[in-house]
Amino acid sequence: MNCSSKDLRKRLKKSWPNLKNVWLTDRMYYLPTYKEVRKVVANQNTKKYKWKTNVLECEEFSLFLHSDLKKETSSNELYKYTWAFGEAIGLNFDNGEKGPHKLNICITDNNIYLVEPQTFQIWKVIDSSKKDTDSNFIFYITM
Repeated sequence: MNCSSKDLRKRLKKSWPNLKNVWLTDRMYYLPTYKEVRKVVANQNTKKYKWKTNVLECEEFSLFLHSDLKKETSSNELYKYTWAFGEAIGLNFDNGEKGPHKLNICITDNNIYLVEPQTFQIWKVIDSSKKDTDSNFIFYITM
């Protein structure tokens, strides 16, 4: 399924109404299925990297996963547009991460998912209107 950047913004704003910094560099995106996301994320090379304080941390892991996934999917002739997969910076995530953190984000055909680039944990974002906390507070997204 394909989606315009305008429609992606609407979906992101539904989950994060106060989101101001969204950088969508393409006019159209491919929205993968959750199954496609799990398969491609599981096959990434970022597993070979080891955490190194002040050198190789969450921001590098999310950049590497973003880059590796885009390289893999862009070489597949099935996709006319780039995947709606990128990087996000935020606070207090549903997976228990507290404080500032950078991870990956993917908009699929049905949902929005966050991907922890160091463990490959994937979890569905809860629509902001359906939760009573500020978890998954995102203040920057790029795709």
